Amino acid sequence: MELSSSPRRWATMAVTASLLLLAACGAPASSTGQSGPAQIGVTGVPGGLLSLPVFVGMDRGFFKAEGLDVKFVPIHNGTETAQNLISGQALVGLTSPDSILTSREQGGSLKIVCGSTRHGTHSLIVRNQWQLPHLGQYPAVMADLKGAKIGVTARGSAQEIWVSTMLRDAGIDPKDVTFVGIGDPQTAVQSLEHGQIDALLSEEPGRSIAIHKLKIARIAVDLRADGEGPGILQNLSPQVYASTGQAIKNHSDQLKKFVAALTKTIAWMNDSANRPDLEAVTAKNIAIDKELIPQLLDGILKSFGTTVPRRNIEDSITIDMKAKVISEPVTYEDIVATQLVPAS
Repeated sequence: MELSSSPRRWATMAVTASLLLLAACGAPASSTGQSGPAQIGVTGVPGGLLSLPVFVGMDRGFFKAEGLDVKFVPIHNGTETAQNLISGQALVGLTSPDSILTSREQGGSLKIVCGSTRHGTHSLIVRNQWQLPHLGQYPAVMADLKGAKIGVTARGSAQEIWVSTMLRDAGIDPKDVTFVGIGDPQTAVQSLEHGQIDALLSEEPGRSIAIHKLKIARIAVDLRADGEGPGILQNLSPQVYASTGQAIKNHSDQLKKFVAALTKTIAWMNDSANRPDLEAVTAKNIAIDKELIPQLLDGILKSFGTTVPRRNIEDSITIDMKAKVISEPVTYEDIVATQLVPAS
């Protein structure tokens, strides 16, 4: 459902409401019993591949080895992550630098504690029925989408900012398309299949389902490919893990353990000797046909990482300044908890 003709105003109102209503909740971000591991909440997208390292870390015991009992808290966009972090329902949240910058603009204290993905993981996919005379020619192909309904996770989200950046590269005003908030990957693919949207900025598993299983779409712009799309988008850290300033101060030991466990998990995932076990964990947690799992993993494994390159964050800041998401310059140190993030 279309939410608003003014996405940035909508996102600002949502974050502001979160800050005002949830800051007073005072629920603990984590709890430590007299014995046993410390319980912490970690947000992520249910059924989404970007949450796979957390699923693997839970399944293979990496978090428990660090003394943590992780509870998965499902979310569908960055605003929900901010709400869960501020209310204390989660200690760590999967989000984007753009969502952190939006929250910070409204007085929030969210900071990045480690990375999740280190370069582009999204592709702009388009229904087969939509004509793309300039397919394979970026940015000209973006002009082919004038008048299209384009699906993004939520109005005013990082995805909307990224697509708007690509449209401007082609000389197209973002107002010449209709952005539609479509939620999680499963809902997004259904919207594409039923013609409720014409295009979708997609990641896995939605991309593979739409292209290889349902065969209803093709890739117009692949931000995973070298030299395709704006360079500034390829160098982003699309997803990171964040926590509040108060949690970083009060629970730094648990956050260090989370980062250590996630780093070890990702190293395990990239060891080819563990591939059969990794595919089994993926099948258990990601809603996709088993035969698609190998190519799905091949397309994203190298993207995962807990480092947060300075250039990636500075590019996010540049994009958000141009999009007027933030009104004043922000530095890397302003939004990154450098004492927690592993060295690049």
